[in-house]
Amino acid sequence: MKIHRLVKSGGTCFLSARFMFPCHPCDKDYFRFTQDSFNEMFSVYADVEIVHHGNGFQVFWQMISYRSALLTFPLRVFKSLIASFEFKSTVYPSDFVVRAVK
Repeated sequence: MKIHRLVKSGGTCFLSARFMFPCHPCDKDYFRFTQDSFNEMFSVYADVEIVHHGNGFQVFWQMISYRSALLTFPLRVFKSLIASFEFKSTVYPSDFVVRAVK
């Protein structure tokens, strides 16, 4: 992995990736940027923190607000309110943020 080559020993890598699809709970999903793939990619790092943001409500809300030109502004007004509902785990994350120390 190129990230591993670029980060110096003791250095920190910050990474974020958008994700608006359901995660597959029954099989490990290494082909997309999911919790499973980030765990695998950063398994050689000393300290790794992977955080998901959003929830199914936010993903649904975002898809509706970008699809309808007439409703775009009114729906975006409530987007941050919907995004503030955080769950410990979710099947529909809107993105992942990774902090890894080599």
